[in-house]
Amino acid sequence: MLITPVSSAPLPWYDRSLESHIEDYDGQLGPHSLTLRAQYVIPAGKVFRLSTAYICVGRLTAATTVGLVNADIRIKGDEVVLRTMRHRDSSENTLNTFLFDLQIGDLMLNAENEVRIQTSDTSTGGIVRYTVAIIGNLFTI
Repeated sequence: MLITPVSSAPLPWYDRSLESHIEDYDGQLGPHSLTLRAQYVIPAGKVFRLSTAYICVGRLTAATTVGLVNADIRIKGDEVVLRTMRHRDSSENTLNTFLFDLQIGDLMLNAENEVRIQTSDTSTGGIVRYTVAIIGNLFTI
């Protein structure tokens, strides 16, 4: 669907080909070191309007030893981290516990910029579910 801007002169990408990129990962992993859950690198000749980079973390089964569950969303451009958001939570030793969600979005990214979502968990035993998404619109320039 193309949206016509209010001004009479459209922005340069509105009359170009429009693509969408959605990547979901739903894992069930226990303790782990830093693990890449989702990654998207904007292709050459494109710009990407990031609607949201999102992660939701929940405990499915009780942990034997309570530890830290970490989530990290990084948006990098031209060797510089444009924006980083982190969350750490001491997970409760209970089952079906929603731990946290983390969201970042509404950014315009250039070719070869990168969106990464990573997690780690220092608790032992039990299963933690990570649901992640990178959602946006890819425009040809």
